[in-house]
Amino acid sequence: MEFKEQDYFADLEIDEYNLIEEWQNQAGLFMSYASSSADVQQELDDTKDRLDVKQAQVELDIRNGVYSLMGDLKVTDKAVAALVTNDPEVIKLKQQYNELKKEATLYKKVEQAFEMRKKALENIVILTGREQYAEPRDKSGDVETRITNEKEQKIQNKLNKLNQK
Repeated sequence: MEFKEQDYFADLEIDEYNLIEEWQNQAGLFMSYASSSADVQQELDDTKDRLDVKQAQVELDIRNGVYSLMGDLKVTDKAVAALVTNDPEVIKLKQQYNELKKEATLYKKVEQAFEMRKKALENIVILTGREQYAEPRDKSGDVETRITNEKEQKIQNKLNKLNQK
């Protein structure tokens, strides 16, 4: 499974002019990423288990003399650990494990981001509701036009006063 940043960035965006659809999609999007996160976590755990088994197998082979040692190398714990760490299969499994660990971390962060998105949707709905009922209403016409006209009139009055001086 490969983590794709562009997908979640697009999915995290909120269209505040289409809140109903955003709410309808929120749970499904969250579950999609949560499911992917669980899959990656499972793959991470499986890779960790394979890595542990491989390390134990290599160590056992070294201690039983199956692993070819150069010269008269004394089999100390440090020497065994070094040989286990440098085993090609162990290295490959560690790389896979580290990549999966990064991916699992990113999916956890995306899950947190979707929790934040949910809270943002809640706040947008609340604020939008407040705006609808908090706007001043004027039966004689458009409020914005009237306010603009009043501002223009105040500016004109100030200019007239300055011109009279």
